[in-house]
Amino acid sequence: MILNLDGKAQETSGRFDDSLGANRSIGLGELRGSSSSYGLQQGGFAKNGCGGEDSGGANTLKRNSTNGKILQRLKLIEAKYSNYVDNQQKQLEAQLNESKTHKLELTQEIAELEQEIYNLISETSDDKEQ
Repeated sequence: MILNLDGKAQETSGRFDDSLGANRSIGLGELRGSSSSYGLQQGGFAKNGCGGEDSGGANTLKRNSTNGKILQRLKLIEAKYSNYVDNQQKQLEAQLNESKTHKLELTQEIAELEQEIYNLISETSDDKEQ
């Protein structure tokens, strides 16, 4: 069953019905050359005598405006990503510096404890000899 452009349903014999393929005047414009794709009717409407663009190039302006918006969004995404990565790098660098400082402090404390242990062992062995 196919639904015609006038809203009425039409029975089909199981084959694609090309009854909508003919160019005919409808409402505000005319039906441009229709084609079928995978059994679906495709076509577009255009104003009578219109080639798709007005004499002032409004479609070109609209297209450029869209391109500008896309570029603007791309720049915004790039700035957000760059800002995010910069912040992550700063956090990682801060964590690395903190880790290095902590390691240095622990190394110094361990060296001091080793020295104290060595001194205790030395004193104990000196006491035994006397």
